[in-house]
Amino acid sequence: MVHEARGLDVQPKTLEKFSNHGDNESVKILEIIYKEEITHVAAGLRWFTYVCNNSDPPMWYLPLVKPKVPVCEEKPQDAVT
Repeated sequence: MVHEARGLDVQPKTLEKFSNHGDNESVKILEIIYKEEITHVAAGLRWFTYVCNNSDPPMWYLPLVKPKVPVCEEKPQDAVT
C-alpha cells in the first residue's frame, strides 16, 4: 500500500514530463490510471486501518508499519464490519 500511495505522489510530475515531451496519448492513459488508483488505495487504506484496529497483528509487523501509516492509531469512520 505504501508503494501504491507513493505512485499517487509522483503521478502529477510524471504527467508533466510526458506532456512536456508531447506524449499526450500516454498522458490520457496515465490520467485514467491515476483516477482508478485513488479509489484503489482508499479502499485498501480503509481495510488496512480496520484490520490494524480490530485484530492482533504479529508483534513484529505493527512496529514496522506504524511509523509509515499513523492512521493505525485511529478508528476508521466508515469501516465495514
